Amino acid sequence: MASRTSWEVQIGDQANWGTAAAPTIYLAGVDSVSMPNSLVTERQQLLRGVMGPGRNIVAPRFEARGITLTGQLIYEQAMYYLDGLAEDAAPTGAGPYAYVYDAPTATWTAPRYQTLVCGNSLAVYGLTSAVLEKLSLSWTWGEIVQMTSTWMGSSVDDDALAGLTEPTDANTTEATACHLTTYISAVAGAYNVTEIVEALSGTLDITPNREFLRYTGSCYPSGVYDKNGWDATGTLSIQLTAGMATLADLVVGAVTTRKIRLDFDNGGAAAAERSFLVDIYAEILVEELFTHNDDLVTADLSFRSIQDAASSDAHLNVTATNGTSTAYA
Repeated sequence: MASRTSWEVQIGDQANWGTAAAPTIYLAGVDSVSMPNSLVTERQQLLRGVMGPGRNIVAPRFEARGITLTGQLIYEQAMYYLDGLAEDAAPTGAGPYAYVYDAPTATWTAPRYQTLVCGNSLAVYGLTSAVLEKLSLSWTWGEIVQMTSTWMGSSVDDDALAGLTEPTDANTTEATACHLTTYISAVAGAYNVTEIVEALSGTLDITPNREFLRYTGSCYPSGVYDKNGWDATGTLSIQLTAGMATLADLVVGAVTTRKIRLDFDNGGAAAAERSFLVDIYAEILVEELFTHNDDLVTADLSFRSIQDAASSDAHLNVTATNGTSTAYA
């Protein structure tokens, strides 16, 4: 049996759909990988008026989706995952460097095609033209922020790992829940007006609602397209204090639309700043108004992104800030 330490996950920048590229980045912090086969076959039984099964027509096609990476959110590598949502222009100037991703509101945002390679000495497989199906974060006070990314692409094929070196601890910074500052503010004004210091845990799911673009005469998809606007959904568990009870009362009433900011920041000064900032214009629902557990009274909120009709602001903005000046170098 191959040892746990012998497997790697690598990623590379890809120019065109369906044309693999050599990986140039070693993805750190990945605990588990699930890569199903992309070859899909259908068995259609032709009934012939007999008791035995009919003839089987096997129609092969390729649908690479459901490839899942699970691990930690690392500030220095967040943009490689976010590129699977939307390609971002390289930042300029001195560090720290900000990689900004905006959900589309008027025009579709093209993702960056990437080649994702996973494996060990026994088997290596690559996902060509990888783009994100879903990106999920979860956090609990005192723990590292967990990230799950689900990918889709052209096809899964036999591949080879590049001779890349695993990043050192000095070049990776894991986001922790203690780095998070949570804000829930009124629609009018900035995102960071009302800080929620009593936030205990939460989740965030970003889904671009992406589907394959297919044409007859080919077993391979010819690209992807965004079927609908991006969705951002999540949950927050907050301790009920006087201020938080007031917030819950507002949401129980008529005021359900809020601005939410999730600001993961390591507190580093100058070039040492590492952050992952999420702004969401959202509708908030109260799932549990009052829960008493472990000597704490909490309220559990859920939210979903909507567009700001008044200002036409994007309903979701994500900014990854780190010391990497050039991605895929």
